[in-house]
Amino acid sequence: LDETVSYFGTETYDLDGEVPGPGPTDMNINIFMRNSVLDSSRSLRIDASDVPFAGVNGLIWQGTDRLTKTSIYLNRIKVKGLDTFTRFEPLVDIGDYTLQSKLSWEYLEFECDVTFLIRPSDRKDTVLINPGMDIEETATFTFRIEDVGAIASLLLAIDQGLLEAVEVGSLLRTSKMSPCFLSTIFDVAVSGMSLNLNDVKPPSLVGFVSPGIDRVFGGAMDASFVVFRDLLLAKLPTFFNTAVREYVNDNVLKKYWSYAESEQCSWTSSSDPSDGTIDLRDLLLTPDDAVAAGASGKEPYGNLFSSVLVPMLDGKLVSPDDNADGLPLLNDHLIRPITKIQSGAEGTLAFNTDLFAIESPSMASSSTLVQLRASNLTIQNLDTIDAPVKLLKPTGGRNLNNQVTLGPVSRRPLKMSSNVVMAISGE
Repeated sequence: LDETVSYFGTETYDLDGEVPGPGPTDMNINIFMRNSVLDSSRSLRIDASDVPFAGVNGLIWQGTDRLTKTSIYLNRIKVKGLDTFTRFEPLVDIGDYTLQSKLSWEYLEFECDVTFLIRPSDRKDTVLINPGMDIEETATFTFRIEDVGAIASLLLAIDQGLLEAVEVGSLLRTSKMSPCFLSTIFDVAVSGMSLNLNDVKPPSLVGFVSPGIDRVFGGAMDASFVVFRDLLLAKLPTFFNTAVREYVNDNVLKKYWSYAESEQCSWTSSSDPSDGTIDLRDLLLTPDDAVAAGASGKEPYGNLFSSVLVPMLDGKLVSPDDNADGLPLLNDHLIRPITKIQSGAEGTLAFNTDLFAIESPSMASSSTLVQLRASNLTIQNLDTIDAPVKLLKPTGGRNLNNQVTLGPVSRRPLKMSSNVVMAISGE
């Protein structure tokens, strides 16, 4: 865990950034968020059905007066800025049972697509005699906060006996991983939560067709922001440490934390090889591919490797880079970053030291000394790996085939150079 946290908090070259080439350095957690979590617009999309405070059909507010009945529905939320971490210190041990996370972002921006439905009032004292048609408008509400710092403390007590009783095989099935781990937790609660902001930008509400509705809702929002901005900045930390923390404990943790039944975490295998070893075809291949390779195809060892890890490995390393040179992504995601760190140049390994040094008397004369030394080995164009590339491909129940092909790539041959010194001294 410490190594993982250290890796995500380390800066490296962002080879997939907007600028071609290695570009500026960035924290690995930001690069991971862009490559694996966020979409092409660097946003996290959240549907209304996944928002805890949204009601039926995404209803977030409804009010009725003597003139109208207004309902506001949330359609979706786009969160931007999640790849602007400036501080990443998750799960720091600050007590026997308490973990604390300290996170900071340059900014967070929330873009909410909402629908306003305005109907004639249904109150008995309505002033409308002949109600007209309903009015429905869709708009986008944008809210941006800058220099965001969050601190959350989690009380986590894990039953050691239950944890030791979890069978490893159960963790190879994605459907069992979460309930099996959650069942080992004796108690869990957010013991502290705070959010600090440096600035809040004025919100915007755009997209209305009707200028009258635009003036009503836009004017009300602008006035509210002017009145409550300073109060929001002052009271937000307290609000998060009380209302938000209580909501997370009562409506999130209690909802998802539950003991799993014993049969949910038990390990059962439909495969019983005579030699007691694992059939790598069933472990690493999808059911259809496993059957084609001569295995059972019943996922007897779970689907963690066959459905999650191996496809992710293929997608991140083996697949071609369609946006650049068409070579496998292994070059971009592994070879170039590693060689850039080692030598300062992409695709190059440089060893500025002696490879070997030999000094011995000549076989012809003991008074003659022969010296042979090789140093400064340089290997260039290692980032020319081309198809076919095969990683962890079973060729049988017990054998794995791994294949990497270097080139040929036009004008980029593999080069190796070294300084060699040979000296002969004596009579």
